[in-house]
Formats: sequence, structure tokens, C-alpha cells
Amino acid sequence: MLTGNMLSDEEKTRKRRGRKQAKDKYKEINAQYGEATSPLAIVQIDHTQLNVMVVDSEDRECIGRPWITVAIDVFSRMITGMFISLDPPSADSVGMCLCQSILEKDALLRKIGVEGSWPVWGRMNTLHMDNGKDFRGEMVRIFAEEWSVDVQFRPPGFAEWGGHIERLNGTLKTELDSVKGTTFRGPKDRVEYDPEEHAVMTLDELEKYLFNHVVNVYHQERHSQLECPPIAKWQDGLLGDKGSGLPDKVEDTEKLRLDLLPMIKRKIRRDGIVWDHIHYSCPELRLLLINKDKFNKEKLIVRRDPRDISTIYLYHPVLKAYIPVPYRDTFRQPISLWEHREARARLKSQGITAVNEDLIFQALARNQQLVETSEKTTKNVRKNKERARRRKQDASRVPATPKKTVENRLPKPELKSVPPVEVKVPDPPDEDDFIDFDEEELTPQYMPVRRIQ
Repeated sequence: MLTGNMLSDEEKTRKRRGRKQAKDKYKEINAQYGEATSPLAIVQIDHTQLNVMVVDSEDRECIGRPWITVAIDVFSRMITGMFISLDPPSADSVGMCLCQSILEKDALLRKIGVEGSWPVWGRMNTLHMDNGKDFRGEMVRIFAEEWSVDVQFRPPGFAEWGGHIERLNGTLKTELDSVKGTTFRGPKDRVEYDPEEHAVMTLDELEKYLFNHVVNVYHQERHSQLECPPIAKWQDGLLGDKGSGLPDKVEDTEKLRLDLLPMIKRKIRRDGIVWDHIHYSCPELRLLLINKDKFNKEKLIVRRDPRDISTIYLYHPVLKAYIPVPYRDTFRQPISLWEHREARARLKSQGITAVNEDLIFQALARNQQLVETSEKTTKNVRKNKERARRRKQDASRVPATPKKTVENRLPKPELKSVPPVEVKVPDPPDEDDFIDFDEEELTPQYMPVRRIQ
């Protein structure tokens, strides 16, 4: 029988943490999907639940473990994007991470309050991910077609094909092992340690902590496989002797954001567009409906931001651009998709199956009243309030679309030079030019008038 000193590190990890973690840590990374020869040649993306508890921003009470979606450049090991949320993985978190991955990050770091440089931007050539349904949806497929990105899925059961992102997730979790509120890697590691009692960081504070670690520690430290820091490998791959050059920056940031929102296909009806029992309408829809034989034969692409579903975005088949379509009833209050789902769940619990728009907003109003009048705030309520606050914050971080000025296409008139006009001043009059008048002749003569009696 082998003693503890005779076991290899891989065998020790397998016995302590399981076969999967040992395989992810010690087995060589399979490169069947291709070799990354330059920055952004291959980017891997994946989700994981962080091993730390967070508290809400008001009462500082524990609300659970957040999720993180991370994208990494395989060539340099630079992290290209990172999105943290209390919500489970979804197409929304994939879109937020990809949008952040492609765009510049200076403004994002300023909003979070992190000092440092994160000089990563640009469209990836290949996007590599697992077979999760949030990756295989229509949103990722249409994004890849529109932005010329090659999508590759690793086969089921071959986690080592995504070894770069798996090891990065392990690195981030190791960093969090020393943070108050950590859950470590399982119950065996924490023994009598209660992470909920020791949790101290809010989601915002955890986000700032991780972003600072990525920008100022992980990117700057020597990587064991690269034998240099990721930032040095990235810069050499772009600006070195065999560098590929700086990647192009996305100019139409609004289109990129909309292309990465969850989508559905709908036909325009007389009452507009209906999505999850809510009606949307605008004048442009009526024009498409009038010409339905030409433009409304097939279902059209419609997108929405889960953080605010008061407006959806229709890809106009004529304009070849997205147009906003608001609530048909514009007096409705803006709500998030999660609030919408909670309202529907409340109706279902009451045995109401025939759901319509009015019932949804009535149930939503009752839910809000319950939260406001609740004497004891439960963990789930605190978590939902924190989710709502974060969704509004995440929505505000999306780059605003620059206003485009319409150029005047009329040709400017040519100004012709006009010769100066010579003005002649008349000579002063002579004395002979004046006429003498007799003052008596100028005195008016009155005739007497007889009054008739």
C-alpha cells in the first residue's frame, strides 16, 4: 500500500477532490480544436459558481453565491471579458460577457473603481465553448454569422478540450479561498467554518476585488506555461516582430449590444407583437403589416434586454437595422424579465392559468406591496432586491450609442466677388437756386361766413 509521501500530486488531488479536478489540473490540454497562433485567434468562454458568499448592499445579510462568466484568450491567457451575476448562467450572461470581451474596458474600470489598464478589445476569430443550451441558442448562432465568428463546441465528456478556461476558473476560485465568506471547495475543507456568518462583501465589492486581481495581479504575474506574464504575451503577439497588429475597434457598439441580447422570432399581428403575454406596438409595425405579403411572410427577429422589457427591438427587414418597439400601453411601468416571471409564478400559485397582460401587472403590483410591507426581510427577498439593483447597474454600463449628425447633402453655393459700387455725392446748391417768397403772400386769407338763423 502506498503511503501519503509516495503518492504523486495528481493522485493526492484525485483522492482529496475527485477525479475531475485532478484531471483538469494535471492532464495536458487537448488542442484538437486548433492552435492559437495570435491574440484573439481562439477565445474560450464558460460559467462557474464562485466559492464565496456575498451579502446584500442594504442590510449586509448573506444572500448566496454568485456566478461568473469568463472569456479567455488562448494565445496569451489574457482575460477578455468577465461578467458576475446572482442569476444562474443564461444567454443573457453569455451576451454580457461577449459584449464586454469585444469592447474597450477603460470606462468599465472607471465605473467599478479599479485603477489599472486592461488593453484588450476586438472580435475573436474562433469562439470555443461547451455544449450548454445557453451557448447553443439562436443568439450565439446569429451573432457568429453577423460578426464572422467561427463557433466550435467541445464534445461531451471532453472537459480537457476547454482546459484553459477550466484552469482559469480554478485560479479564480483559489484566489477566493482566502476571502471572508469563502466556501472553499466543499464541506470537507471548511469543517466547522460557516461561510454565511463570515460573509462580508457585497456583489459590487466582490466584483471590484476580482477585476482588480485580474488587471493588476493575474495579467502581470508570470504564467507557468507561458513563462511570461499574460500581458507581455498579448503585447508581443500584437506588436512584436511577428505581431498581428492592433485589432479593429467596434464603431457601432449599439448594434453589437443588440446582437448579443436574447432573441425570438415573431410575426406582426394586428395588435402588434406579443411576447410573454405583453403587447408591443409602434407606427412602423403598421407599415410592415400593410405590406405583409412582401415583408411579413416569415417571422422577424425580435430582441429584448432582460433587465428592462418595456421595449423590444425588431430587426426591420427594409431598414436593415433594429427599431425600438415600446409597450402598446405606454402607461405601464418598466419591469425586468425576472419580475415578470415572479408575477406569473404568483398567478400560477393562485391557480390562474389563463394569463393576460393585465393580470401580470396586477400580480406584480401585489408583489411589490408585499415586499414594502414585509416586517421581516427573508434571504430570498434580499437576494431579489439585490438582483434588481444589479440589473439596473449592469444596464447602465452598456456604452451609449453616439448620436449621428445628418449631413446637409445640398451643395454649398459659390460666393462670387462683387465689384464695389461708386456712390456720387451731389454738389451743394448755389444761392441762385433758392426762391424768395413774400411772407404776406404766404399768410392764409379767411372769408367771413354768415350764420343762418
